[in-house]
Amino acid sequence: MPRSLAAAARPPLLVLMCAQAMLVGVAAQAFGAKVTLPQTYPLRFFVVGDWGRANDEHPNGYNQTRVAQMMAKKANSAYGKPHFVLSTGDNFYSFGLRNLSDHWFTQKFTNIYKAPGLQVPCSPLYQLDPALRKRDWRWHAFRNRKLSLAGGKVDFFFWDTTPSDVYSFYSCWGGFKGGVRSQSWPNNVVWLQNQLAASKASWKLIVAHHPPLSSGYHGVNPEVQVAVEALVRKYRAQVYFAGHDHNLEHLHYCDSSFYEPNYHIIVSGGGSRRYTKGFGTSNGKPSDYYPTDPSSVWGALTDGFVAVTLKAQEMVVQFYSTDFKNGTTAVHVARIPRLLKPGPDLD
Repeated sequence: MPRSLAAAARPPLLVLMCAQAMLVGVAAQAFGAKVTLPQTYPLRFFVVGDWGRANDEHPNGYNQTRVAQMMAKKANSAYGKPHFVLSTGDNFYSFGLRNLSDHWFTQKFTNIYKAPGLQVPCSPLYQLDPALRKRDWRWHAFRNRKLSLAGGKVDFFFWDTTPSDVYSFYSCWGGFKGGVRSQSWPNNVVWLQNQLAASKASWKLIVAHHPPLSSGYHGVNPEVQVAVEALVRKYRAQVYFAGHDHNLEHLHYCDSSFYEPNYHIIVSGGGSRRYTKGFGTSNGKPSDYYPTDPSSVWGALTDGFVAVTLKAQEMVVQFYSTDFKNGTTAVHVARIPRLLKPGPDLD
């Protein structure tokens, strides 16, 4: 499948969290005294990815500013201030942070997500350095990390999928300190397997950069698909959040076979510059080269973000697009039950 020629600094993933309840589990040490996390349902959080283009060849950063304004409006609505915001990677286009004092950090993060409703802490090798928290207290970056919320009833698994991407391996940033060439894809898969196997949570949610399935420009990521679907089937993870493709999409993989996994994929990679290829089109013309995935429930080549409300038995995912009513009304709403119909456990 085609690969982006303008990839940003690859994951780690970004987490923005607001102070509304006590920290749980390992989160207390991970996020420090200013960050508190909810212990009870419902959880409210935004998901946005592939951002970081402010002032890059475009007056509003290819809609990064508009998406941030939409997020602020949602935070000030009846929905309420989110408990946290997840970023699905590719945070600073086009080459990531060059050092800990890089002005891009202020220009493309702090000054963009400045609304009161978005003052909720944050997590995307300079991006991983905790010293960045001195510049903006919200910044919390990590890879391959579990975060337990709601008293252990919800587990987020932040999974680094970048080592699965051959293009990243041979790219100029692949050899940077701490980059993909110093990582192991098999080890990352084993990490996720061990974490899922040990989890007793009711909700198991995977957050990564590369989606296993997608109707966007990049399409299917076969290495990720093979790895994650075997684990989803065995350990019953319900939802996989991703970015990578610069669009919004909801996919539900549910094969008729009793032996196939049943899970939802939420692609939220519309944080700034959208792609013009995908969903059966290429630059506005029909194209078989960028097919719509059979598992796609809804999707569009658009900028935007998603707002999630997680309850004990249901997750509600609202998709907001810059192309639909100026981002004030959800263009698509997914209702995902906690209990999906799984196949048997397979060793």
